[in-house]
Amino acid sequence: MKNLNITLASLAVLLLLFLPVLLFAQTGGGGAPGGGGTGGGSAPAGGCPPGVTPPCFPNPFGNGIQDLPTLLRVITENIILPIGAVIVVIMIIYSGFLFVTAQG
Repeated sequence: MKNLNITLASLAVLLLLFLPVLLFAQTGGGGAPGGGGTGGGSAPAGGCPPGVTPPCFPNPFGNGIQDLPTLLRVITENIILPIGAVIVVIMIIYSGFLFVTAQG
């Protein structure tokens, strides 16, 4: 039990040390302003948005998610809640089965 407490404490310390790095990360593309890219306002052939140099990766959740609170809300509403609802229903049925078969 003591090793678990030490592990959890060291994990908490590491999280607190790296939290400012995550919070103060740059959000824009760090390229040169006004930069010599391709003309026009559309994305280049590689699919990268303007101001981002390839390689770039598309946002798997779509273009509506640009910050962490929105991402957490989408994950909670679209992934965790449906799975949790199914697990809750299964657990209620299982507890009813245990209650009926308890024999006393």
